[in-house]
Amino acid sequence: MSAPDIEFWYGSEQSFGQLGNSQRWVNILGTASHAEGLASLSYSLNGGAERALTVGPDGLRLRGRGDFNAEIDRTSLSGGTNVVRVRAVAYNGQETVREVNVHYVPGGRTRRPDVVA
Repeated sequence: MSAPDIEFWYGSEQSFGQLGNSQRWVNILGTASHAEGLASLSYSLNGGAERALTVGPDGLRLRGRGDFNAEIDRTSLSGGTNVVRVRAVAYNGQETVREVNVHYVPGGRTRRPDVVA
């Protein structure tokens, strides 16, 4: 019996906020898969409660089979390093847990380029 696979599209170290915040959400994107299919997929932030993830395709934002988006309100992040843990459980009962470190800089500002006259 094999365990599910989890891949984070932008790696296991991700940074947000250092250039400002263009939206309310931090998006942790990836793909989870298993030959027999997934019974469940969930994530937790900093050891908190697990929240279910929708698995694509969903006809909206998740195009490929097994795609997921952990959409996290940035106000729930602490300044510095946060840990997002994703857990995939296959129908055969095997599970995989992977973590991504989310480095968040609250209050970051976008700098306007100098205007040369």
